[in-house]
Amino acid sequence: MGALIQNNLVQNHLGLVIVSAVMLVAALVLAAVALLMRSAGLSLRPVVFIGVFFAIICVPQLLGHGAMALWPKAKPALDEAAIAGVGAFARPELIFGTEVDRARLQDARAVFVEALSGAEVAQLLIHFNGETVVAARFADEEAARVGAAALWTMFSPRNTSGDGTTTFGTRTPIGDKIALQRLGRAVFMWTGPDRAAIEDRMRQARVMTTPSDARPAWITAFDSWRVAGAALAILVIVASFWFLKGAAWAGRVEPSSVVQMPASAAELDQRIATLASATVPVTRLSDGRWEVRVNYDTTGEVGTHRYVLELDESNHRVKVLEYLGSRASPSGEYNWKLQMGITFFRQGPGLDLQQMTGPLIRTVTEAGWTWQPLLFDAPGPLAWFVS
Repeated sequence: MGALIQNNLVQNHLGLVIVSAVMLVAALVLAAVALLMRSAGLSLRPVVFIGVFFAIICVPQLLGHGAMALWPKAKPALDEAAIAGVGAFARPELIFGTEVDRARLQDARAVFVEALSGAEVAQLLIHFNGETVVAARFADEEAARVGAAALWTMFSPRNTSGDGTTTFGTRTPIGDKIALQRLGRAVFMWTGPDRAAIEDRMRQARVMTTPSDARPAWITAFDSWRVAGAALAILVIVASFWFLKGAAWAGRVEPSSVVQMPASAAELDQRIATLASATVPVTRLSDGRWEVRVNYDTTGEVGTHRYVLELDESNHRVKVLEYLGSRASPSGEYNWKLQMGITFFRQGPGLDLQQMTGPLIRTVTEAGWTWQPLLFDAPGPLAWFVS
């Protein structure tokens, strides 16, 4: 029984289970990364950035699925009054149609013994045109599931399709259509020349009832596509804003607090020039512009990181753009591609970006300037969004 309850919980609230599991795994991964970065003496801003970005996406989903679990939307349910009766259905017109002739109803348990012998009530109606309708009521849903499966197996239909509640198929060798529907503890089956004829018979059945909607008004409001669309748009805007601003914040390294007066651009330019060495492969591109190339050869990946540094004296910051390079041959020209992201931390066999960029970052911040990685160099007013 416990396992059955657990299975029902998972099936009924699969979205809530998936989102909760994803968030739990993400939290564990971020915690592990935080410990690794802390042991390397690095800022935990990137972990905070990723955690907040993930929360912006997942927390609304968690709240939404949680609300649906607490206040589920009223769904059409089987009307027990429509399938009531002892030995026979008390109101067969609700099942077989208003023009049903009670005299033509047969006990279906005697016809489909293997499948319906355990039913409390089961009746069969054969119309004059050869179409048939079977209705059966079982003691509980599990018994109905077993009976429905056995009934379907007796006909062995091919070309089946359905939505989990109603299944359609083609009977062999007759070639006509068959449909099976299980609603709670009731099972219904129809046969007819085509699907349209069966669906017409199905519409004649009035065995469903829709309970009143007891959900709070703030939840039912999201049934409107306008409200849901507006909420989604707001979520996309917030997530995009944080992705741009948060990434810049996470990669930013503020100047040292002991610096009273920021150095001039010319002085910082000179300090960077003195760093040029095999350890810090910095190369001047022009006045106030430098590049650092870091070759890497890791398992399954070979390439070059290229950092382009530009001194922004008006804001006392060094803007940093990151490129990834590849070339067809060792002697060929590099094909550089702007990386639409910021590498916060990468350390391992064959590559240690922190070892290469660390001296540069210290030189910049000790001069009273800010080290500012950018996703891309946006023009004019748009620059505020990425810095």
